[in-house]
Amino acid sequence: MCKQEGYKGGVLIIGSLYWGDKDCRKEWREDHLDMDSMIYVHAPIMYGRLSSSRHNTYTMILSRTCYPDKMGNVILIPLKKPVKDMKDFKNETKALWYAEGGLKDKVRGSWGSVGLLVREDSDFKEKLEEEWKAFYKTLPSINKPSFAKEENGKPIISDDGILNIYWVNTIENGEAVNLDFILATATKPEDELPKSQIIAESMVENCYTRYFCMNRKLGIPHSKTKRYLRYLSIK
Repeated sequence: MCKQEGYKGGVLIIGSLYWGDKDCRKEWREDHLDMDSMIYVHAPIMYGRLSSSRHNTYTMILSRTCYPDKMGNVILIPLKKPVKDMKDFKNETKALWYAEGGLKDKVRGSWGSVGLLVREDSDFKEKLEEEWKAFYKTLPSINKPSFAKEENGKPIISDDGILNIYWVNTIENGEAVNLDFILATATKPEDELPKSQIIAESMVENCYTRYFCMNRKLGIPHSKTKRYLRYLSIK
């Protein structure tokens, strides 16, 4: 890495990374994120992973199947400090993975992985991606997650750790986010993506709506939120 002032990065936050009250998440937000600069962006999110830690209800994932007209609102928060070298970069990715509930000093596990997205018109795109790919290839293959191919024959994250999503635009004015790179965690979906009624019924049957309600309260809905509410009201 050679940009003298460092690379400006941010983290896509789909749900409880923002509001979760575990110590590791509180400390991560305080130490690594510029919380006062939070913005909302459009991103391809949906409910698609059954989570035992959420009382066997479904949590949100990134998915290419949401393009082009099933997008949702996602929180994007810049990192507190620019990334000046690969050591800084590794530290940020490992800190994110640990906040997600992964093992310390790792960036992936059997259920998901931290991925990198670099702005297309960045002068440093090739350099950033090359260094990240080189690091990603050194990771042990044990517990490496396997992601199925989605739209256009691509998985949500490549074998070398690059997120297969488009650069994000702000909800406020539709402009491209002015960062050099974005980090986000790709989590493995269920083999068969659940339908809206199944997602809503899992909340009712397990008496757990906190994850859904907190995300909705924070303005992180997506294209099917109204449908979930309809099913929940029927119950």
